[in-house]
Amino acid sequence: LEFRRVLFRSMPLGTTSDEAGLYSLIVPRGIPFTLKVKAPDHYQLIEQEYIVGTETYERGDSLILRNQTAMLLAGFLSDYDKARALVAVTVIPTKGCASEGGTTLKLEPSGTSLRYTQGGVPDTSSSLTAGETNGALFYNVTPGQVTVTAEHPTCKQLPFPVKFDGVTYTGALTTEPGASFSFIRIFLGPANRSDAGTDAAAADASHDADTDSSVDAGTD
Repeated sequence: LEFRRVLFRSMPLGTTSDEAGLYSLIVPRGIPFTLKVKAPDHYQLIEQEYIVGTETYERGDSLILRNQTAMLLAGFLSDYDKARALVAVTVIPTKGCASEGGTTLKLEPSGTSLRYTQGGVPDTSSSLTAGETNGALFYNVTPGQVTVTAEHPTCKQLPFPVKFDGVTYTGALTTEPGASFSFIRIFLGPANRSDAGTDAAAADASHDADTDSSVDAGTD
């Protein structure tokens, strides 16, 4: 049984959407996997690792970045190196944390560049603005496994794994160089809350965890 589970984890599974961008995919239930979305004239989207524990799961919309939009974004990112990786971050406040505004982010391994966004566009803010679809962009990231952490004036980051909207996010995130960006959700809770495996389903409904890209993006 364990041997079969390892095979499932390492076996690439794939599908192609129809003209409306709809698709279905069979994945091993209860086993972590990473969803990658590709489309012509778009950057590849790499989701953070998550686990589906139910028999069926409706993922909702995934938004991917148009090449043209990526070129516009690059103009806001000083010394952007296309040969390295890009990471977009959304911070989601759960019940007991009123807002994600004021959050600061770090990425490991260090040595990357960071820009917070205003209206979906990178600017000179020193912390995250509430209500941003993608609150921050890390760029010139070394390809491979990375870890993103958050600090907030009154709330704290919920430790992974985190249950949210029907899946469990493990916290694992992979990045790739070139025309690709990785996307991760970070969750905030009350400062006195530190339990792992938190059910974050009570997050503020105004924050949609299935909106995965920044600025002007195209639906897969």
